[in-house]
Amino acid sequence: ENGKQLGPTQNHGLLDAGAILTGTNVAMFTIWDGMRGIDYLQTREDIIHDKIGLTGNSGGGTLTSYIMALDDRVKVAAPSCYLTNFSRLVKTIGPQDAEQNIFGQLEFGMDHPDYILMRAPKPTLMCVATQDFFDIDGAWDTFREAKRLYTRMGYAERVDLIETDAKHGFSIELREGMVRWMKRWLMGIDEPVFEPEITILTDVEALCTPNGNVNSLPGAKSGYDLHRERAERLTSERIALTPDALREKVFELTKAWESGLLARGKIEQMDGGTDADDSEQAWYLESEIGVKLPIRLYRPKKKPASVLIYVHQDGKDAIPQEIINANLSEGRAVCAVDLRGYGETRPTGNPSGWKDNVGNDWTDYKRAYLMGRSFVGMRANDITLTVNAMRYFFSDDVDIRLHAVGTTTVPALHAAALFPGTFSHLTLEGGIPSWEDVVGEPYARHVLMNTVHGALAVYDLSDLLEILPGNIVTITNSKIDRFEVQ
Repeated sequence: ENGKQLGPTQNHGLLDAGAILTGTNVAMFTIWDGMRGIDYLQTREDIIHDKIGLTGNSGGGTLTSYIMALDDRVKVAAPSCYLTNFSRLVKTIGPQDAEQNIFGQLEFGMDHPDYILMRAPKPTLMCVATQDFFDIDGAWDTFREAKRLYTRMGYAERVDLIETDAKHGFSIELREGMVRWMKRWLMGIDEPVFEPEITILTDVEALCTPNGNVNSLPGAKSGYDLHRERAERLTSERIALTPDALREKVFELTKAWESGLLARGKIEQMDGGTDADDSEQAWYLESEIGVKLPIRLYRPKKKPASVLIYVHQDGKDAIPQEIINANLSEGRAVCAVDLRGYGETRPTGNPSGWKDNVGNDWTDYKRAYLMGRSFVGMRANDITLTVNAMRYFFSDDVDIRLHAVGTTTVPALHAAALFPGTFSHLTLEGGIPSWEDVVGEPYARHVLMNTVHGALAVYDLSDLLEILPGNIVTITNSKIDRFEVQ
């Protein structure tokens, strides 16, 4: 947007946040554009309208897989370097670009083979590479599943696979195999194809616009513009709900546990931990099976009647010493906890641009997204389980306050709104003002992790604030954290 550039996949990741909040997907844009391309081809007199072939590599392979499944006008298809299966994908490189993940598709059972099965028995060629990061074993599993169906239908010859011992890319062997496949099924000619020496267009020659940016054309709208418009429409059409009805909808959308305050996670002291009477202790809280949340618990000299739960986007160690001292001096215990994805639980190894701009745990977010879950809901669960742990340590009627900083403010607000009366005070420091404010913001940092699919059709953050007593909420330094494009 505005001529500034990031890598294409990171651009998609940033655009994804607004799509999710408005209940759509980046794939919707790409599929729409691809189908409109077919519309254009069918207006031309030099194109045979019922002989449309479709191919592409990587992201183009993704788009080919979608459109060949959805548009009956595609007679022949050859997706390259994309199709594998989710079983292998999540165990190897994990979920990838925004448009390659449809909300809840693993929950309702849609996998890569289905893109071929949906178009059976139309001719389909899988172009795969042995050394591709899209797992080759998953690709062969998908091919075998498709081959079985085509065989049962009596058209076994209409689905095939070619594999070259190469890395990710539309290598010459795949290009030649794709062209031969297209000639066979579009022209009725089955003969070997060998690519001649080709003069590649220069970058300037390949441009379709004066400066290479369609957003500079009169009347052009970016994906962010479309997000803004959709968000505004959803806001204007939103139906006011009673507090209980709103909570019911939020539970449904976030998949937070309605029984969160009844659940008890396993609590264990860290190796080398101190005795129960010591003023500073380190614990693990198992929020779900295998999900351990580190806790640093500061105790006053006497048994406290009140506890402050502190969550921070930089982890529990970011708690200022003055907050600890001030609460201890008032006889209040302090529990600093790393919600999943923060502090000691944060993932490692993501490229710096993704980590700094989209979020360090975006691949974990996408795994949850594919299963129809949200990190907002899971982190709200983490908070309610921390509440239960504090009640276990002290008493069931202990007074509990919650202080959230940065990106933790969104799950903290959800926890407080979904379980009224749990917190005597809620402090939200440095969080975003609303979801609607960020859907059209290209350079908003770390928004993705705090999105809930389709939320803006039902509620925004301000709606959650309205169902809380105003005298228990303090909001400071509300802002949109933006990054700079170098």
